[in-house]
Order: sequence, then C-alpha cells, then structure tokens
Amino acid sequence: GELHLVGASGLSSEEFKRGRFQTGEGITGKILQSGMPVVLHDITDEPLYLNRTGSLDAVKDQTIAFIGVPIKIGTDTIGVLSIDRVAEGRGGKFQNDVLLLTMVANLIGQTVRLHQSVVNERSQLIQEQQRLKSELHGKYSLDNVVGFSKPMQEVFSQAHLAAPGRATVLLRGESGTGKEVIARAIHFLSP
Repeated sequence: GELHLVGASGLSSEEFKRGRFQTGEGITGKILQSGMPVVLHDITDEPLYLNRTGSLDAVKDQTIAFIGVPIKIGTDTIGVLSIDRVAEGRGGKFQNDVLLLTMVANLIGQTVRLHQSVVNERSQLIQEQQRLKSELHGKYSLDNVVGFSKPMQEVFSQAHLAAPGRATVLLRGESGTGKEVIARAIHFLSP
C-alpha cells in the first residue's frame, strides 16, 4: 500500500528517502489510486502537491509544472512515473510530455510483467527440479548399491570423486556386475 521512489534524478539521498506516499495521498498517490495521468501547470496552485522530498523548496522564482502518469501491468496500476519541470508561461502545453511519459511507463510495466513471469517460471522449475531429485535419489543413489567388500567400497569412493568433475567416466567390467547402476549413480551425483 506504500509507494516509494525507485529511481530519481537530481535528488540527494535524504530527499530520495523522503519520497514515500500512501495510496491516495497527494497527487502521486491519487495517480496510483485512479490510474489516470495528471498535469499540474503550477505546483504552487495545487494543495495536493506535497513536495514530500523537499527538492523544490529552493525554487522560488520559476513556475514548476508536474506531470505524472501511471505505470500499469494490464489494468493494475503498480507505480507512477513523474517529472517536475520549468513551465514556459501559464497554460503551457504538455501533451508531448504526457505522451512520452506514457510510452516509458508502458515499457516499464511490460518489463516488470516479464520479470515477474521469469521469476515465477524459475521458481516452478526449481521446485520441480527438487521434486525430481528427491524422487531419483531413492532410485539411483549409491545407497541402493549393495557391496561391503573392500573393492566395492573403493568403487563407491571413486564414484564420489568422479561425480563432481566434468570428465567423461568409462566403466568396464563383466556383464551383470552393476556398471549401469554405478553409471546412473555417478550421473545423479554429478552437477
């Protein structure tokens, strides 16, 4: 429910930290709430302009305009993109500024949506990988290979040494000695 600055130009770190708004609070919060662009030709004429960062306190002799547009993913408003700029005379035209900010806000919204999609897919893949690993562990781990003799313990030791490496492993032996079981165990233990 809180809107905070993610990026800004020309603000000190203290001003940046103060840039926080609740939904519906001030002009920026209203844009977030309504999902509609707002243009203020002179911020001094608007009581809802909060100047929360305090960055415009030093500007006294110029008329400052505010232009803000919503950042959306589909129909959901997830943020606000805004600029403060020197207004050239009263009643200046800001259609081009609104158009440019709207295009940039659309690109930001698409980027965030794509990022969310990638994060969700990656999370699902990691969960599936963990599930499959635990399922395979029971089938192909060296724990399932029976062998208590010293030569078999050496085979297990060598399998554990070979598995983390990237080298190709050649298993030789008589038919029926369990080469395939050892090969699957090495494969399972490998990255």
